[in-house]
Amino acid sequence: MHRTGPWEVLMVLLAVTLSGCFSSTTKKLTESSAQSLLQDSVANKYDLISLSPIVRLFGKSRVDYKSFSGDGPGQVMRALLDKGLVGQQIETISYPNISGTFSGEMVQQGNMKYDPECVTKLEYILQMAPDSDTFSGTRTQRNCNGGSVVPGVNTDYHHGTRSLGPPDTQTVNGTVSPDGSIKFISSNSNTYTPAQYEEQGATATITMPGPYYQGEQWHLSGKASQQKVELKWYTYSFTPQGQSQIENGPRGIEARAGKIKIGAVTDLQLVTETDAAAHFAWEGSMNDFGNILTSNKGDRGTGEVEFRKKPDETWFVAESNLR
Repeated sequence: MHRTGPWEVLMVLLAVTLSGCFSSTTKKLTESSAQSLLQDSVANKYDLISLSPIVRLFGKSRVDYKSFSGDGPGQVMRALLDKGLVGQQIETISYPNISGTFSGEMVQQGNMKYDPECVTKLEYILQMAPDSDTFSGTRTQRNCNGGSVVPGVNTDYHHGTRSLGPPDTQTVNGTVSPDGSIKFISSNSNTYTPAQYEEQGATATITMPGPYYQGEQWHLSGKASQQKVELKWYTYSFTPQGQSQIENGPRGIEARAGKIKIGAVTDLQLVTETDAAAHFAWEGSMNDFGNILTSNKGDRGTGEVEFRKKPDETWFVAESNLR
């Protein structure tokens, strides 16, 4: 995973004019008061790191990131959980087990309307995936064999002598919800067919839309499993501790990576009656977000600062630069 080098960005962030944005002032400018002014001016000027890859994992998930053993964003999520920056809520939900064979038939309509005995047969063989709300299986449909049926003419298609056409078998996949609603997902498109699963005693029924040319519903019967699949779902969000260190930035949600500590201020000189300059030492340190999301462990160096006096005779930091 790529890790941002925060202190390069930090140097850019601090090389700005702060006129009109000062938060601290002092009437007497000494090396000690200059250090305090400078510390206040850089208090919130350390690097911000984008959390977009992590936030994508928030919400409800089947993944327990507390026990995650891989790399990438999941590894970062586990570290944030360990540090108390992200919290996890666990919910156990029951789903119907729809494994089994479900079949039914429907009187052929349309061009077969003269023969109420001419039927279409449909069968699903389904199996739930282990520890999942998904299933897979096969769908087999057999249509009434032949064209229009006219009594006394096409006698081969009448009850007792007619046959079903060859089976049309396809693989199917889908998901089931706790209330028994089903989505049969098409293997060759992004569409799905809705259905409903219900159990009454030893019998289970899948109800789903019939063929477009018949306008009825399929009622497919099978043996009720009378079992539930218990699944754990995990919801992730920032804890108050983590929330206090993030903000909305140009790259979405971002986290503060660390802080700067101002060391000794030296060479303080009065340039004009209203301007002063000095040098200072600084040291950067990473917080938990910075340690987890970057490979940087902090840096140190020196810098230059310019102070300016306001009309009320108080001094403030006008500009500071790190190097």
